[in-house]
Formats: sequence, C-alpha cells, structure tokens
Amino acid sequence: MSGLGSPSIGHTVSSVEVMTPMPTVELDPPTISITFGVNDSPLAGKDGTHLTGGKIGDRLMAEAETNLAINVIPGLSESYEVQGRGELQLGILIENMRREGFELSVSPPKVMYKTENNVRLEPIEEVTIEVDEENVGVVMEALAHRKGEVVDVGAVPGDVGRIRMSLTCPSRGLVGYRSVFSSATRGTGFMHRAFLANVISIGLFASALPTFYRVVKRCDDSVEDVNPYYYLAMTFNCLLSVLFGLPFIHPGNFC
Repeated sequence: MSGLGSPSIGHTVSSVEVMTPMPTVELDPPTISITFGVNDSPLAGKDGTHLTGGKIGDRLMAEAETNLAINVIPGLSESYEVQGRGELQLGILIENMRREGFELSVSPPKVMYKTENNVRLEPIEEVTIEVDEENVGVVMEALAHRKGEVVDVGAVPGDVGRIRMSLTCPSRGLVGYRSVFSSATRGTGFMHRAFLANVISIGLFASALPTFYRVVKRCDDSVEDVNPYYYLAMTFNCLLSVLFGLPFIHPGNFC
C-alpha cells in the first residue's frame, strides 16, 4: 500500500481520527521448528541457483509476510529458525523453495517447549482421524505408543465403513507419523491436527492412571479375586525406568 512503511496482515488502516484498531484473528501458536541454513555438504552447488544465506533469508522473510502461521528468527552463521504448526506446513515450504532453485540445509524438526513460572510445558494437539474400519486397530496401536489418548470414536454419518476418531497427543509424538499413517491406511485415511494446550511434560507419564482407576473399580465390583496392585507396581516401574533407566522391580520379585 502506497504511503505505509510496512503494512502486514492484521494491521488496521484507517483515518487519523480512528484510535481503536479492529480485532485480529487468533492463530494457533507454532509447535515445530526447523533451522534453515546454507548447504555445506560436499555436493554443495550442484543442484540449485540460489546458494547464499542472504537469498535464503530474503525468501523466508518474504514468506513470513504473507504466511502468518510461520515465524522466522535469524540465527548465527547465516542460519534461520523457522517455526510452524506442523511438519506438513514446513515440508511444503521446503519443497517450494527447492522447486524455485534454492539449495539449502535443514535440521531435524524440534518441538517448541514453553516455560511459565519456571515450569516446562510442551504442546498437546487435538487429532481428528477418519479411516476405514479395518484400519482402526493399526492406527490406535501406533498412536498409543506415541502417548495418544482416545477421546471419542464413532462412525462417520452417511459413510458406511468409515470410522472417525478424536484423540489428544503431544506434538513430539506426532513427529514423523504422517508418513506412517499414510502407509498404514494405504492412502485412504484423513488426519487433521490442531493445537490444544500446553501442559507439564511429567503429566504425560500419568496417562496410565485412568486405566488403573478403571481396573481398581472393576475389581471392587467383581467377585473375582484379582489383585490390582500389580498394575500400580507396573506403573511405578515404568516411571522409574524412564526417569532413571533401571527398573526397581524385576520379573518375579513382586511381593
């Protein structure tokens, strides 16, 4: 816009008499970050025309002006940290730059942790999945290993044989899962991710406690002689194995 220094999406343009800006749209915060840099491999300069860090930085800054879902932070040694809302979004950006003739190096994706009141928080995402009925077991098993918690499961209205699942899963558990999901469902599945909240990381290790509560309640209501404390011992065993590397209860030594 002529006459304005740096207009951007979300800014209010009005006459000087108007002092109240229009409300902006709240976007989900970024959950994944990747570092872009100059290609310093032995094969540098053989597959691209834009090789310098300055051109890579200008391209990323231009992308940040029109794409509000990413943040670009300049780093050291002609590197740039790009923060986005998922691997797919950043993967599309990398592929577009490659087709435009850019040659660059990228780091593995990292989950963006947040600190509030000296407490480390990590992002939790809400995942909605639609798959065929025969693929439900494979998907739920894979997400269970990634700390996923099922919230709701039901049939898709008007679509026979399709199941819709709602889950909550930490962002670090979803890194690299999209390709696994596509292979498991043979390309017939649909997955949507959205930011839900930031929670304390240690709270994820307590995901087995609701299951333990249901086991204890079922044992109280049942006439069978079932000892629920085996489940409690296994929960603490897993916790200490994660925190310290060695279990304190070995097989056959429970008393």
